[in-house]
Amino acid sequence: MKVLLNVALILVSTTFLTEGIRRNLALESVVLRTEKCVCDINPRYGNSTCSTKVKSRNVTNVNASFTLIRKVEDLTYNAKTFYQFSNNEYRPMLIDVTMNFCANEKGIPSSPLHAVMRAIINDYTNFYDSCPFLPGKLYYVKDWNFVASDLPSVVPAGRYMLNFTFFCDRGQYCGNFGVYFRVDNHGILELNVG
Repeated sequence: MKVLLNVALILVSTTFLTEGIRRNLALESVVLRTEKCVCDINPRYGNSTCSTKVKSRNVTNVNASFTLIRKVEDLTYNAKTFYQFSNNEYRPMLIDVTMNFCANEKGIPSSPLHAVMRAIINDYTNFYDSCPFLPGKLYYVKDWNFVASDLPSVVPAGRYMLNFTFFCDRGQYCGNFGVYFRVDNHGILELNVG
């Protein structure tokens, strides 16, 4: 009887401890703040502008626009995340994947991450309207707010950069778009790297 009671107490305390950790790691305890965005485009392909607009303490919208002067038949992009260490150096972390945008849009999958990226940003852009990309047309990201639910459930606190490098027809560099953001974990359990 005494052994059975001890086992029951261990199970109950383990359940409460696990549930408490799970609650503290929930996305409600993660605050993501977009700090800035940067963009550039190869002048042979067009021009670009980008900015951030603070809506509230935890909400910052990202706006970017790109106007092409040449037709782009094939677009490949590299999505890469970087973590800022204590020496202010950004180092690659977690994601580094290259995807063929036009092939994915035609139904030839090059990466499952493309579908995730499309789900995150699709409501804020017209990039997914067509491929090839036409000259003179304005392509944009408007009022995109990068939120904690877009992240995996456990993300170390710190500063990050999400960078997209674009390569146009035959691998020529055609542009870059980067978003800098900070993740703050609020709760008993905080994970830090670096």
